[in-house]
Amino acid sequence: MTNQEAQNKTMNNVKKLTKDLFLYNYENDYYLNDLLDVGVKSVPELLKFATVKMLNNGNSFDPIKINMGCTTFNCKTPEGNVLLGRNFDFKAASCSVVWTTPENGFKSISVTNNNMLLYGKKNNPVDAKSKKQLLLAPYVPVDGLNEKGLAIAILELKHPPVNQTYDDRKDIVPTVMLRAVLDSCATIDEAIELFNKFNMNDSLFAAYHYQITDKSGRSVILEYDWTGEETVLNVYTPEDFGSKYGVQSCANFCVNNNIVGEKDFGHERAKLSFEAAEKNKGILTKKQAMDVLYDVRLSYKHEIYPWHVTTLWSAVYDCTDGKMAICAGLDYDNMYEFSVEKPYEYEIL
Repeated sequence: MTNQEAQNKTMNNVKKLTKDLFLYNYENDYYLNDLLDVGVKSVPELLKFATVKMLNNGNSFDPIKINMGCTTFNCKTPEGNVLLGRNFDFKAASCSVVWTTPENGFKSISVTNNNMLLYGKKNNPVDAKSKKQLLLAPYVPVDGLNEKGLAIAILELKHPPVNQTYDDRKDIVPTVMLRAVLDSCATIDEAIELFNKFNMNDSLFAAYHYQITDKSGRSVILEYDWTGEETVLNVYTPEDFGSKYGVQSCANFCVNNNIVGEKDFGHERAKLSFEAAEKNKGILTKKQAMDVLYDVRLSYKHEIYPWHVTTLWSAVYDCTDGKMAICAGLDYDNMYEFSVEKPYEYEIL
């Protein structure tokens, strides 16, 4: 199969499940190793790389947007399965569940905010004019789970962007880091090692931090500290939160108490989700975890921009069974569960 044939097959793979939820099995090469070899310092550089690698007919990709306000927390089920719960909050848009099967990497399932690619609800991922943008989907996951049982989610901080400058490291942007972690890391230690191999270059005037869980039941929050002479990656464990049961929760403020910003928000969301799991000894069913995400959902008019800020999706990743349960578009009456191993197949929980 030629490169063009593979791309056409991939673009035609998108399926509409609901008006807010699309499914997308990505089958052609997205050249991650090539991208990591050269490094990428910004979204324009990412688009330039993707255009050269994927589009040979003179076209180019449209710009993409990366913004997010979110909540995450971890817990276990009564059976001992490891869960990572995640709300993705931003300007109203649909989302795509994306399966990837890299030739030399791990299978994964991830979720992409279609607003990053298509600019909201006005463009439909199944439209011919929009399909090309979906070739970028592997580069912009914002949460996901791989076949080894490692789950990761990214959250925005209203702080100056991190731009590391170590001479012996290649550059990377946040969503490409998520892709690299999902493709190549089986454990939290491997993910931390990978983060420390690259110069992080945050984009669009904000910083980010990350919550990661793995199949062993461990959980960490990774957050950059730019207050010293060098920008370093700090690793926070449940013990740093005073948890007796291995629980952490994360939102849109720095875990590092020495870094406080006037635009920080989400303290009440993080507190509620942490306490919901901690008071139950760190144990919640998938349905109970989704109920917590429902309790911390967002839906309000933006105080500055003419947007309605909402929870685009709530996801519960099961690191033990390799599955993801998701409610999209504030529709908590319909919880779909997908598997890393079986693209498009789902159960309604």
